[in-house]
Amino acid sequence: MFSNLFHSAITAVYCGTVILFDLIKERSLHKSLKKNLLQVSIVLVWFIVLAFEYSGGRSDSFEQGIDLALSFRQFMTMIGAMSIAYKIIVLLSVIGFIWLLRMKKDVGILPMIIVSGILETAFLLLLNAKVHYMSRVEASWGTWFYLILFCVTVFVYVCKSVGAELDNNIGDDLRDKVFWGSLLTLLIMIVFSWYPDGKFAISSTRNPDYDQCYDTSSYIFNSIVDADRAGQTEMVLKLPKSDRADEFTFVPQIGNTVSNSLYLQGIISHKINVMEEFDESLNERFLPKE
Repeated sequence: MFSNLFHSAITAVYCGTVILFDLIKERSLHKSLKKNLLQVSIVLVWFIVLAFEYSGGRSDSFEQGIDLALSFRQFMTMIGAMSIAYKIIVLLSVIGFIWLLRMKKDVGILPMIIVSGILETAFLLLLNAKVHYMSRVEASWGTWFYLILFCVTVFVYVCKSVGAELDNNIGDDLRDKVFWGSLLTLLIMIVFSWYPDGKFAISSTRNPDYDQCYDTSSYIFNSIVDADRAGQTEMVLKLPKSDRADEFTFVPQIGNTVSNSLYLQGIISHKINVMEEFDESLNERFLPKE
């Protein structure tokens, strides 16, 4: 509940969906709330966290206004950045879900997962309309989490239904073949999800070069780690000189920010005072080409 809103919403939305489904089933608000006290408590705590987040100091830094259209465009960009192989998996999962419905098979918690995914996506679209982060995987992770959960759960229920049919109609030999076929299918899905390298296509307009981003992070990180291993308590970190108004990487105190984080995470053994020195000769290496 006390992680960032992008991620805590995953739990809160699911708990809210459980309450909603039970309310529809019981047709009594009192019975539904009483039956789901844990879920109600989680949702209430999350609303308290939401109030703190709204009034927190960092919230003042997001003053660019609400832009739901931008949030939706970023969301569509992320969908377009999914690999073809994973889109095939999603399509097969949808077909599997439709097959379960048509054959009147057990769909278990799938309706709850679908509704939770829809509500989570709606929340993230609204939240990112303010902070403009929908094109970042970590900010839209709730949507992809529920999509992955949907695909895996459909696969489980389809295999369960097919297995039950085999138990009723055929012998062990064919059932074993279906088991190994299902296992092979699962392995193929894992490979498809990993191939070619597990990265989304770059959706940032600020720096579209993945290798350059990695080089920048590695350079700052390794410079501080090397200073720690050398026993230094102070160091000078050379950075390119950027004239962008929205620059947030190559700025004063970025070195101490990274250094403090590395120290708190136990990666370096002591705090290092980092002083930045801006050098235009590094611009070609680190700044994106216009």
